Amino acid sequence: MPDLIAPILTRYANFAMTSDGLPEINSLTYLAFESEFADPLADQRLALVLVEPRLLVTAGDPSAQPALVRALRRFKGDLRAEGLLTRFIAADVYGGSVHKDGRIVLALRQFLRDVKAAFARLEGVLLIGNFPEATLVRTVAWAPGFINPTQLAIWPELISERADIVLGDLTGQWETLYRQADFSIEGITAKPDPATAGLVWHEGEAVRNCNFSSVDYQHGMNTFRDAFYLDDAIVTYVQRTPTSLHLQLHQAERNNEVDSQDRTLVNIVARPDIVVSRINARHIAVNPNPSLMGTDGHHFLDASGNPQTVASAVPLYTGPEHLNLFTFGLRPRTASARRLLWSQPSLSHRRLFELAFPRGDGLRDHGFQPEFLRQSPGRRCPRFRAGDRHPQRHVAAVRRLPEDPCGAEVRHGAFGPSRFPVSRSRQRRRADRRGWRPAGALGL
Repeated sequence: MPDLIAPILTRYANFAMTSDGLPEINSLTYLAFESEFADPLADQRLALVLVEPRLLVTAGDPSAQPALVRALRRFKGDLRAEGLLTRFIAADVYGGSVHKDGRIVLALRQFLRDVKAAFARLEGVLLIGNFPEATLVRTVAWAPGFINPTQLAIWPELISERADIVLGDLTGQWETLYRQADFSIEGITAKPDPATAGLVWHEGEAVRNCNFSSVDYQHGMNTFRDAFYLDDAIVTYVQRTPTSLHLQLHQAERNNEVDSQDRTLVNIVARPDIVVSRINARHIAVNPNPSLMGTDGHHFLDASGNPQTVASAVPLYTGPEHLNLFTFGLRPRTASARRLLWSQPSLSHRRLFELAFPRGDGLRDHGFQPEFLRQSPGRRCPRFRAGDRHPQRHVAAVRRLPEDPCGAEVRHGAFGPSRFPVSRSRQRRRADRRGWRPAGALGL
């Protein structure tokens, strides 16, 4: 039987969605060991594993690359034992300085859609390495319960920096919602005037279909970039002056990302067509800057690379303690912060990837559950009831990496381990506009 995937891979060589001269996908090629396995048939269960090529080079520790390849082959065998045929693909995507993570996600999504068209039983994709993730910005009209007395809020909010619904929902209208360049959205907070306060203009935090007037409101602009914008606030401005506001509120939402089939649900919500899992070991740990030294002559790491006590009669840093002390859980976001913490060499993480894969039956111990889901509106799995707007995710099984000094966690998802806690643009390309944040927080 012919290989149905190979022609699709060929079509995505230097694949560009725009005319900016910067292809979102440079190449998609099989890993070398794929030639040893038969081609999957169109009616068989299929899963794809995309591997970052950086992990497959032979530089650095000469034992790391063969060990990772052995782990990938073993993982392929484990998936086959579960009834899933797989293709392991080296996915070389754009890695430059232009902010276009969402565009790269859309390009990978287009590739998955093409594979899904050839293989109706494509069940999911696992991304191994540092791949871009989608950012969601959403505006809704609501009555926040934490504001007392209750006020109307129409805010644009960055609801998720790492949303896999864009990649998993192959039938949604996500292309129309993507904005690569900077865009500004107005936010409004308004106190109801006495006439409006006497009406039932909200039910809990949800607004009702009604007229809303205010003589005390604040507004401001919020700027975002490289994000999918969900404008779900249906509001009609009847009259607006610097001191007064008259609106017509609508309880319904636009749900522009939702396809026609999902619009038939009781609660309209975008549902993933395939399972998405990730493993990313890049920047999960940090080393102290070797230039920092106590008055006792000690650095934070000894000659063997192990932590040691440092005594100093003078301060080693200035500024807030939580931003400057040597500690795991914070990663540098700005140039000034990099003076203390250095990222581990990227190639050293191949050992962490090798450890991340379960051995033999370890994969089947956790089963094929939708563990990859992280909270954001509209992100759900077909296993959840159609009436659940914000379903609770299952608690992922966790095991500690025995050789990871920082105790990083591997969370097992639909195809085994689901992710390490970092995305590409959050630690590198967007460092200019964000501060620090806990690196250990998975955002689940």
